[in-house]
Amino acid sequence: MLNRRRTTRFKRNIRNASPNRRRITLKNIHKKILHRRSQYAMMLLDSCAAQS
Repeated sequence: MLNRRRTTRFKRNIRNASPNRRRITLKNIHKKILHRRSQYAMMLLDSCAAQS
């Protein structure tokens, strides 16, 4: 299992930043989250294939 990231705390810190900075950083973190989710899905698929 992937370890839990503190995205909520991170987003709360971002809210205090300037609008442009906030937009850039949220876009970056969103890409990271999507990537992490796809990696996790691949891990699940691999484990399912190994079991069957």
